[in-house]
Amino acid sequence: MQGTLRVVVGMYCFGVAAARLHQLRPDRVVEFLGRPGNLPEGQVNQFGDLLAYGMILCGVLTLLRPISLVLIAIVVYAAAASVAGMFDDQNARAHWTPALEATRWMAPLALLLIDFWPPRVRPTLVLCLSAVGLLRMTTAAMFLAQGIICIDQCQHGGAWADLVQSVALNGFQRTIDADVSQRCLGIVGGVNFAVAACLMTSRNPVVPLLATIWGGLMAFSYTLAGARAGYDQTLLRASEWGAPLIVTIFQSLSVKDHKPDYVPEITSPPKSPGKK
Repeated sequence: MQGTLRVVVGMYCFGVAAARLHQLRPDRVVEFLGRPGNLPEGQVNQFGDLLAYGMILCGVLTLLRPISLVLIAIVVYAAAASVAGMFDDQNARAHWTPALEATRWMAPLALLLIDFWPPRVRPTLVLCLSAVGLLRMTTAAMFLAQGIICIDQCQHGGAWADLVQSVALNGFQRTIDADVSQRCLGIVGGVNFAVAACLMTSRNPVVPLLATIWGGLMAFSYTLAGARAGYDQTLLRASEWGAPLIVTIFQSLSVKDHKPDYVPEITSPPKSPGKK
């Protein structure tokens, strides 16, 4: 669990850096803080670049030896980025951003619970159960929010409908129209609802494993659609498959199901001849 979470958190940090330094995307947190106009555009870009280099350092440290203060900084940044995304005026569904990105700030928090250092705190069953439970809930919330947005865009269109067309064109060399892409989004939304419901109601390790595969496909679709222009989004969404993978590992290796014990039939003792 610790090793998997280290990789997932490290991929997120590298995704933040790639989005800023390679793809030249604006950083949400820096733009939100500089929105009042107190900072000139040049300083905003400079702060964004410095933050990206800092995330590279955080990712390397997380892979080598997670430090509690570094993980806390990653949690704060990921949560701040989700909150800042709520104020995106160009996105009509921006209010769903904290739920869509819930696993991004929950993954480093879960790693903090089971790999706290320094000082070295041995992970206990309570900490592991807490981390797994939080990852399960945030994963279900993420899939639920994705399903709601898919159902909405299958009726009115949107960025995800365009993403389906790009996946079909660049990944499978097929051209589909807007109606077909919106119908595909309706199917994707139904699968997301089913995955979210099963995660919260079933304790079978096959369920989070299927959620891991589905989350990986959703994250990889950005790379399939845009190649080098979308790989940073795949890295940012590593927790979409990493969080259910942690749940799968825990339920497969740390939980042992016992065979059912059948209670024998209870019969009344025979009566003696002299007693009525």
